[in-house]
Amino acid sequence: MRLAPGEKIKGITLPAIYGATFETESIKGKPFMLSFLRFASCPFCNLRFNELVRRFDEFGDDFTIIAIFDSPLKNLMLHSEGHKAPFSILADENNKSYREHGIEPGCYHTSVIG
Repeated sequence: MRLAPGEKIKGITLPAIYGATFETESIKGKPFMLSFLRFASCPFCNLRFNELVRRFDEFGDDFTIIAIFDSPLKNLMLHSEGHKAPFSILADENNKSYREHGIEPGCYHTSVIG
């Protein structure tokens, strides 16, 4: 899914693995990528997630990534802590953001660039 020029993402408020609640207001006006991934223990999603962490510096200083997993926060914390991601990792246990952005739950990987 790709946003059309001028199209806005829907507001997102989800728990992050580092204890805070993420809100889209925190990235207002910045370039970003929303990365929707399957459940936290999915080996394919973890490969993709690892690639995003490894290549994060290539995007530039002002760019950020928000990774959203179809997982409960506790499970996500267990499986993602070792990645040491320099960006937000969010738990969407009820698939609210998936539905609001037209992403099918269980989808391997979908990115929204804004």
